[in-house]
Amino acid sequence: MIQATFGFLERRKEKNDEILLKTVEYFTGGSQKRSVGISLIEGLIKQKKKYHDIVAPLLANQFVYLLLSCDSESKVHEERNLVRIYLVLKTILDSDKERFWHTRCEVLDAITRRVEHDEKSNINIGNITLEMWKKELEAQF
Repeated sequence: MIQATFGFLERRKEKNDEILLKTVEYFTGGSQKRSVGISLIEGLIKQKKKYHDIVAPLLANQFVYLLLSCDSESKVHEERNLVRIYLVLKTILDSDKERFWHTRCEVLDAITRRVEHDEKSNINIGNITLEMWKKELEAQF
């Protein structure tokens, strides 16, 4: 019975690891694939905090890309992806302030560059939203 339980737990862990690996692949193609990847991550991080170390830099990179250099023609869809990425990323960043300090700095830097230095991308997100995000992240320092 114990051996069967350990076998089940190991197979479940391997399956979750495979899902995470496949999820990362969704961030290499357009807005629709990115949306699917975000959905998978939203589900995974609720179950497994151990994935935060992998997911946080991935999402931060996607956040910076969308906020500062996105050239997608799916502007509205990518705007929604940016908001979803921020919400998931904030959950991760809030879970361990010290561990994700550098990731928080990276996201804050991108927001600051967009707001204060007028760096733009095709994503049309308002300064009011960006200022709110900036305040939320700065409050964690």
